[in-house]
Amino acid sequence: MKIKINQEFSEKIILFLDTLKKTNSYGYFPAKKGVTEEGGSINLGFSCLALKCFYILGEWQKLDSNYKNDWINYINSFQKNEVSSFPEGSFIDLKYLNHTTKTNITKEVKR
Repeated sequence: MKIKINQEFSEKIILFLDTLKKTNSYGYFPAKKGVTEEGGSINLGFSCLALKCFYILGEWQKLDSNYKNDWINYINSFQKNEVSSFPEGSFIDLKYLNHTTKTNITKEVKR
């Protein structure tokens, strides 16, 4: 089922995403301000969210084919076969994984 989205809303979302874009063109920050070092280093999830927004808003189809292919290749670069605790071919942001596995949740909650 296709949902009709207001053009002004679409434009505002795209403009907002532009403010979150990292310098590599395919990475996005989780927020404009207050991003921790760890949060700023995570890439896969926020890039996928931005891509999904572009797709839902009909902007994906308007992008240059080379740009789209490069973005797809960027996301595919997160596909890993050598992380033993995940099935082969999983998409893994190693920076996210490393941060979450070293963080003691009890310690963080008490902070």
